[in-house]
Amino acid sequence: MAAGESLGFVPLDGWTIFFVILKTLIVVMIPGYLLSLALFPKKDDLQLSERFAMSFILGLAPIFALTVLNIAFDFVVSPMTDLIMLLLFSAIGILGYVYRGGSFAIMGKQILKPYRAG
Repeated sequence: MAAGESLGFVPLDGWTIFFVILKTLIVVMIPGYLLSLALFPKKDDLQLSERFAMSFILGLAPIFALTVLNIAFDFVVSPMTDLIMLLLFSAIGILGYVYRGGSFAIMGKQILKPYRAG
């Protein structure tokens, strides 16, 4: 047995580390990007590097909300509540973006039209 395997640790190879980093970025960046669109709907509002940093910071909001709910109200945190919180924050980002004048299209078909023009 290698060192640490008896304690339940599994040795990590390069691909495992790559996929852990990739999954973490996806889970954090998607809701964060949608929330940044809600706050700054125009492309000229933020540069690419600023939007990336803002997306990362705002992507931590669902994790922070779950932590506060867990500490303050003994809210049970499970993979299902994680998914619900990520979807909720993503939906808030999309609706905020559309409300502030953006349009939401998938594969060229407009799904949500702007609530306010201009």
